[in-house]
Amino acid sequence: MPVGVFDSGIGGLTVLDAIVNYDYNTNSNHKKGSDGLPDFEKESFIYFGDQANMPYGNYSEVNKVDLLKEHIIKDAQFLLSNKYYTTPYQ
Repeated sequence: MPVGVFDSGIGGLTVLDAIVNYDYNTNSNHKKGSDGLPDFEKESFIYFGDQANMPYGNYSEVNKVDLLKEHIIKDAQFLLSNKYYTTPYQ
């Protein structure tokens, strides 16, 4: 299964870039030390940016935590489903 990354609207692409390019271990033996290859080079990723409901940090200030939980559950359900695009052409 691919790794799902969901973003509440601010900074998520920067985090995804850091994960995709992470090189802290030697891939052949998993020991500490960079080998010039991303540690997650064989992983697939799904990025989901919830731009429609951003930013998540403001919900508690306006007493809408239940609505925030609903958004998070729907985001997780989407990432765990098969309703995402598998090619750039879709």
